[in-house]
Amino acid sequence: MVDQESTQGFIRITYYHGLLIAGGFTILGGLIGAWLHHYFAGRRDKTNKRLDASTALYETFRTTIRELEKEGGLDTQAIVMSSALGKQVTEVERFRFHLSKRKRKAFITAWDEYHKKGQTQEFTDNGQKDKRAELRKDALNHIYKVLKFAGDERHN
Repeated sequence: MVDQESTQGFIRITYYHGLLIAGGFTILGGLIGAWLHHYFAGRRDKTNKRLDASTALYETFRTTIRELEKEGGLDTQAIVMSSALGKQVTEVERFRFHLSKRKRKAFITAWDEYHKKGQTQEFTDNGQKDKRAELRKDALNHIYKVLKFAGDERHN
């Protein structure tokens, strides 16, 4: 004969209780699934916006880079301060908000160095062909420092 004290410790689950437990886990699983979908869709959207901003930043500098890499042509200062500068400023402002605080500070520093040199006429070669190559190399280095952050975002 079974000891009555040992049978009182068992939990007896009826068919009805089993259905309630299964339904509860089904609802819980659905809620967790919906939350995970929302979370990852938000991350994907944020990543896509960051990639779009980095691509747009790169595209605004493409013409300037192409002109600086050409032999001869316009004065380096004229290329840097071309009509593309307004678009570059806009895209820099748009892109910087997609960076972490630490990267944003370094990005703004790199941009300010390039932009201030352009504003203060430091890329002017005054028709001196030997100085032109050095100034163009310097301008390209500054641009690549700015675009390095866009490249980092395109590959993360």
